Amino acid sequence: MGRLESLRERLNETLIPHAQRYPLQAILVTTIILFITTRLFTGSSSSSRKDGSKTPPLAPFWVPLFGHAPRIFLSPSSALTRFRNRYAQGVFSIRLFQSIHSFVFRPSLVARLLEQPESVADKEYVARRIMMTNFGLSKQDLAAYDKAAPEVYQITKEYLSGSHLDTLAKATLRDLDDNAADAISFNSYPTDQMDWERQANAELLEDTGDEKIMAVDFFELMKTFIARTATISVFGTDFVEIYPDIWPHLWVFNDAFHSLAMGVPVWAPFPSSQRARIALGRLLTFMREYHTELDKFLSDEEPATKWQDFHTISPLVRARTEVYRKHGLPIDVRAAFDVALLWATTVNSTSLISWSLFELYQDSVLLSQIREQITPFVKIVQPKNDFGGAVWIPPQVQKLDLEGLVTKCPLLQGVYLETLRLYGGGWSARYLKEDVILKDKEDSFVLKKETFAHIVNDLHHSDPRSFTDAKVWQVGRYLEDTVDKKGVKTQRAEPYTVRASDGTLTMCDDSEFTLRKVLMYISVFISLYELEPAGSERWPSPSVVKGVASAQPWRLSVHLTFLLSAKSSQVIEASNNNTDSQGSHDRSYLHKVPSLIDAITACFKTPAHM
Repeated sequence: MGRLESLRERLNETLIPHAQRYPLQAILVTTIILFITTRLFTGSSSSSRKDGSKTPPLAPFWVPLFGHAPRIFLSPSSALTRFRNRYAQGVFSIRLFQSIHSFVFRPSLVARLLEQPESVADKEYVARRIMMTNFGLSKQDLAAYDKAAPEVYQITKEYLSGSHLDTLAKATLRDLDDNAADAISFNSYPTDQMDWERQANAELLEDTGDEKIMAVDFFELMKTFIARTATISVFGTDFVEIYPDIWPHLWVFNDAFHSLAMGVPVWAPFPSSQRARIALGRLLTFMREYHTELDKFLSDEEPATKWQDFHTISPLVRARTEVYRKHGLPIDVRAAFDVALLWATTVNSTSLISWSLFELYQDSVLLSQIREQITPFVKIVQPKNDFGGAVWIPPQVQKLDLEGLVTKCPLLQGVYLETLRLYGGGWSARYLKEDVILKDKEDSFVLKKETFAHIVNDLHHSDPRSFTDAKVWQVGRYLEDTVDKKGVKTQRAEPYTVRASDGTLTMCDDSEFTLRKVLMYISVFISLYELEPAGSERWPSPSVVKGVASAQPWRLSVHLTFLLSAKSSQVIEASNNNTDSQGSHDRSYLHKVPSLIDAITACFKTPAHM
């Protein structure tokens, strides 16, 4: 007791007066001690249970109450990658505020988790929460949402598979055909440019008659072009015509998707989250108007005069809307449902196609091989021109055998798989209602009830222990030599452990639709256009930031310069040529067929929305 009294007296005489005299120093020292103590006494290694299973290792953290939330908020991909490298067992846990979240990345353990029934590993619980945090569903509308959600998600699953998927893919191809030749117009005035060119800040730098040079933000151009042309087949012509400026809002919203999902408060002073909420507000406003007018159309009432093409909406959107009407859902709930659909069917596919083309045009040998491989399945023709040289008629897609591209073009499939691995994103989550044991040949782990289990595809896809040169885009890693039933040597693309997202965040698994979009857009684009660095310039190698569903250049807009050339892609042929798709490669060309020869201007600027 004497020693304690002596210590108390010394503190009263020295430390406490010093703290009172220098309060800021005292607060700083106390905070540092608190953080260090938290770090030392949090976290745990795997512990074995009586049944032989182990608990996943729990990573230690620095900040009390918040856990790992600050690290995940600032850089989720970097933070999770560090944990993956530290915990090689295939699963680890972190604390976000008061809840435990386990991340499973070993493929065999992932398979066990995905096998769990809904009654054990609940994905709809996660989707419901995401609808509130990310898509604007209010608490007072939860009852209406819960009433309709199972039927909405069942309809969505049905219309993104089988014959309905074929119909949707054909509509997408038709809209792509209508716009593909106008991906770059080379018009100098913004009023004469296409929507996607204006969004990409296209600027005509030089026009000598025979050759035109245009600088354009490549990724912004491709994302907006793909989003606009592919969304017509889902939401209809009116949607993209009336809301041409919807895409920047969608990109800003997507940039901060993870921070919204974490439940960052509205008042929190984080610019990216604030911008994302503003963008979400605009998206919801657009979608409310859309559904207000669509409801009039389906009720045989006259919508506003600018809404004249509701007959072009997809069977998917129409079927979902009939469910909304059946359950009497408020417009706000319908808007939340379909902003989620717009995000799910747009963001991932636009990213995959853009990165596929960016990588593919850098490999001239692979590009030539793919063009040759798709020749039996893709045919772009230049229609006969009866109006003379003063009128330019764009080339058209005369034939595109999508099933052939999916099943008989292993190089093209390899492009999809490697881009999916390197840039594809993909995040699935489950809320565990019971203890779940994940067991494979090596280990057995138990995930506790009332915790969350996550599958972040990139943790495996970027793992150097699973993929040689994991940071390098290599299509050849999926190709296998095989022999068909007739004894002919062929190649096939084997995905191994590369997998697409299952769409659980929005209960919209559009992976098959995305695959078809990627293959058709790549095939048509490389059939129409030549892109290569001009002069001695090299393709840039931008750093990549990976999000929940996509990847983008880090604080760069890669500016490419396009040159109009008399040389066209070798896949185009005049319509009066031999129509045999496997005929001679000796084509006749028209000088008005555009060819895009891309030169990198080494001009990198920070996008306004980042």
